[in-house]
Amino acid sequence: MDTKIQAPTNKQQSGLNKEVDMPRSAEAPIEEVKEYEVPKEVSTHVTKVQDTIELPPDLINIGVSAPHSHGSVSDILQKELKLPLTDDQIGAGLDGNVKASGTWLATWCEKQLKRIHIHLKKIGQHFVRVKST
Repeated sequence: MDTKIQAPTNKQQSGLNKEVDMPRSAEAPIEEVKEYEVPKEVSTHVTKVQDTIELPPDLINIGVSAPHSHGSVSDILQKELKLPLTDDQIGAGLDGNVKASGTWLATWCEKQLKRIHIHLKKIGQHFVRVKST
């Protein structure tokens, strides 16, 4: 009695097919949010939020400042972002040795710039900040 055992094929080994396309969800159109007008029926129950926040004197004494109310966050960060290296030092540090601490500091500075959608571009011998699109 010679019985031959067949080796299972790949489809028999796995219970599920791993390369199944996921169904696409219905893509909702993106709409721009505009100023909303409050209907007259509910206007007596709705109050507008103030643009400025007044801080108590004890918070002002310990150094807390009110958040900025004008401009986008990236515009504010571009003006107020203080890095330990200049743009030229960052650009030069990115080309350095991987084992050098200055290279890692320059990489960290570049990461902080990328977070606010800015990259460095070399023009001549200097690096200039350019807003990413």
